[in-house]
Amino acid sequence: ERKVYYGLGSRLATALGVKDRFRATWEEDDERVPIERLRAFLEREVCVEGTRTVIFLDEIDRVRGLKVHIDSFFDLLREIVNARASNERWRHVAFCLAGVATLDELSRDHKRVALALSDMQVRLDDLTREQMNEFGEALEGHPGGAAPWLDAIFHWTHGHPALTQTLGASLTAQPPTRDDADAVVKERVTSLFLARGRSEHPIFLDTD
Repeated sequence: ERKVYYGLGSRLATALGVKDRFRATWEEDDERVPIERLRAFLEREVCVEGTRTVIFLDEIDRVRGLKVHIDSFFDLLREIVNARASNERWRHVAFCLAGVATLDELSRDHKRVALALSDMQVRLDDLTREQMNEFGEALEGHPGGAAPWLDAIFHWTHGHPALTQTLGASLTAQPPTRDDADAVVKERVTSLFLARGRSEHPIFLDTD
């Protein structure tokens, strides 16, 4: 646990140019648990008046592979949000967690993490066929117009955002010369996804 929190704090301090101050804060009190040392660093060195720091933690789903529990980190995020009501200092920092994971996959204590993050998550739901019409302009010049191509894409992806955009980008970059949307999209699906297999394509790495 110490290694995880020290590593997070150290990388953040390096990015902000305050690595020496991070070390001083971390070593100030050996009796404090690691998460309290990280909290102290955030409050003293990151929550600075006149600044606004957003900390992006990408691929948060990788916590599933950690050998230690980091439930206390999610508790800290909740604490920071709640503290803003009484301590304006905490309004100078925000966290953005990005990744492919459900709340119950981020911790072994599912209820604890769900309570901490439940009202702070941004869900990325599948697109409806109607919503996919927003991509129509890019495909309007294709044989038969955009509609049949969007229909064919939706048939294969059911609105999955990454699959939908990957197929759309392929059709835009290499416009088809045939007007058989179903057959052309099937060929693209085969070449882009099925031929490589689920174990190799990055979109499928987090699927069961």
